[in-house]
Amino acid sequence: MFGCAFAAIVLSAPLLAREAMAAEPYPSRPISLIVPAPPGGGVDTVGRILAQQLSSLLGVSVVIENKTGAGGVIGARYVKQAKPDGYTLLLNANHQIVNPMIRPSAGYDGLKDFDAITIVGRVPLAVFVSSASPYKSLKELFAAAKAKPGEISWANSSTGTAGHLGTELLRSRGGAETPIINYNGGAQGITAIMGNQVTAMVEPLTSVLPHVAGGKIRVIAVTSAERVAQLPGVPTVAESGFPGYDMNSWYGIWAPKGTPMDIRKRVAEAVNAAVRSPAVKERFDAAAFQPIGSSPAEATAFQADQGKGYQALVDKVKIRVEE
Repeated sequence: MFGCAFAAIVLSAPLLAREAMAAEPYPSRPISLIVPAPPGGGVDTVGRILAQQLSSLLGVSVVIENKTGAGGVIGARYVKQAKPDGYTLLLNANHQIVNPMIRPSAGYDGLKDFDAITIVGRVPLAVFVSSASPYKSLKELFAAAKAKPGEISWANSSTGTAGHLGTELLRSRGGAETPIINYNGGAQGITAIMGNQVTAMVEPLTSVLPHVAGGKIRVIAVTSAERVAQLPGVPTVAESGFPGYDMNSWYGIWAPKGTPMDIRKRVAEAVNAAVRSPAVKERFDAAAFQPIGSSPAEATAFQADQGKGYQALVDKVKIRVEE
């Protein structure tokens, strides 16, 4: 009898906890938005733009906390272990889904161990070379790669990022031997391109545009399905001999598993309002960041669909990080 009573208490405890959280108006204290990347990068920049607007919309401070390491794994683990009450959230790029596929030590499943809140937006990637490079198009680049196997090389900022996956997808379809040279971050890779130490690179357009304006690099293709307003004369990869190619870096917000749906919806609604506000949209446009905004259900379905494609590519080219 006592065993049954104890079991009933244990089983009801999570329900009571959820009811208590639901009874507390949300939000009623500051929210930590964890960014698993260093200050100044794309995710951090988007996070700080968002946090300012979200603080106004939600009526509480939304504070950016940078928790870096292991390609974003440290920050994701921190959020996974947090209380599922809506006060510790994760802002990350799509390697949130990819990291567990390529890092056996990650310690989490990007799809199963978090509750998706919303897809914030996306930024197309740029395929670029030095402005002094002889290559004016992807066709020219891969023609040279086929004529001189091993001489055309790619810079890579970090394993598992959108830029890396975009590069691997090009290499797998290009039909030529084109080695990858790893650098410690996008800035180092771009510097190597400008110094003609490596041939080409694929990176989010946000990081590339300032160097285009400075005349240091030449974008020969963009990875989105459509051309971008900032570089209307630059063709897509699909237009450049790779039909169907479409790869973007997208950013989402996640909560610890078990976060109540009403809290997730509240955050999603605020984010969606923020990304459509004139102040935020103007700053996003300048960075070539395309706002999306979605419901938790839409975000969950989107990440699952994206995950299938990432897993197929990871398996095909055998991407793996041993730590």
